[in-house]
Amino acid sequence: MNSLEAGYYAATLIFIGWFALYDFRRHLVRNQALAIFFFWCLLSLPLTASTSLLPVSLLILQAVMGFLNGGLILLAAAWITHGGIGGGDIKLAALLGLLFGTRGVCLILFIAAISALAFVLLISGRNRSSPLRLPFVPFLFLGSVLWVFL
Repeated sequence: MNSLEAGYYAATLIFIGWFALYDFRRHLVRNQALAIFFFWCLLSLPLTASTSLLPVSLLILQAVMGFLNGGLILLAAAWITHGGIGGGDIKLAALLGLLFGTRGVCLILFIAAISALAFVLLISGRNRSSPLRLPFVPFLFLGSVLWVFL
């Protein structure tokens, strides 16, 4: 990874970290912020093309497949849980798929789901009379950090 890629992914993690902090505080991911992040994610295509030996058409296909996989996996989870996953989480997962491809977004979602489950199990000992509302973006951030550094 060259210094331009390292800087790009460091800035990307800062973006996702802001999403995570906002989601943690407000249980919301704003569409306007996701629209800006979408254009930021599109910058990864020429960056990847400049350093990859793969044809541009294959890189675009990988990005599109990652986008679809990331979005559809969480859309299915939202449907199964009757809205347990928010629309902002779904859109952010799709954008992470655009950035990291299918393999990356699947690993990020796996890490996010396992860490969210572990968190719920840790706090489940508390006596809760109301249902737990858990922001999911902080767990997506954790998965993204691990993907970038591993």
